[in-house]
Parts: sequence; structure tokens; C-alpha cells
Amino acid sequence: MKLGFEIKKDIEIKPGVTTGPKTDLDVMARDADGKVYGYQFKDVLNPKKVANKMWQNIGQLADSGADVKVFVVDTKGSVADMLASGIQKDLARIHAERDVIVVLRVEDGTLMYPPGTNFMPGGRP
Repeated sequence: MKLGFEIKKDIEIKPGVTTGPKTDLDVMARDADGKVYGYQFKDVLNPKKVANKMWQNIGQLADSGADVKVFVVDTKGSVADMLASGIQKDLARIHAERDVIVVLRVEDGTLMYPPGTNFMPGGRP
């Protein structure tokens, strides 16, 4: 596996695939088969602002050209709090509209959409 950090616009991430103008990947990994995984990480102090923060920054992933796009968000609160807020609708919409996997880490666990999806090179979730 090969790793890259702070991948910006106009970078060839694999033959014939160049990152778009809004791209800002924090980490990029390429597996042995050449599949590219792009990651964006954000800390959001207020859990009520998680969905807005993701939508504000989604272009950084969506335009990247990565085969697998993963948005990892850390915030306060619990899984139960996030589920009660209806966040799963936002996570599903982000995935459906922008083809991005979302990993939402809170103080007592993790929510992921789609559930159980592999987001790491080598097959481990």
C-alpha cells in the first residue's frame, strides 16, 4: 500500500485520473490493485453542526477522483444522541448524492453509512 498526505487539485492519483479543482484529501492510500482511497477528516465540536460541516466540505472528496471516498468526522455526544437527531438521513443522502462513505465517530462509538462498508485498503472496516 502507498500513502500520500494533503493531496490537492490537479494531482494525478493514478494513470489518467487527476484530482478536481476543489480536492483537498487529508490522506490518500493506494492498494496493491491500484484502487485509490481518499480520506477527509474533520473535527466538529457541536454535534448539531455535523451535517452542515459535511455538506460544506463534501466537494473536497467528491471531486477527488478516488475510487473510494471516505469522510471521517469526530464529534461530541453518543450514538443514541446522533440517531435521535436523525443524522442517518444526512449520512444516507451524502452517500447517495456524492458517493461518499461517512464514518461518524462519537464518544461512545461509531456510525457509518453504508453500515459495515469496507473503507480501508486490504478489506478491513
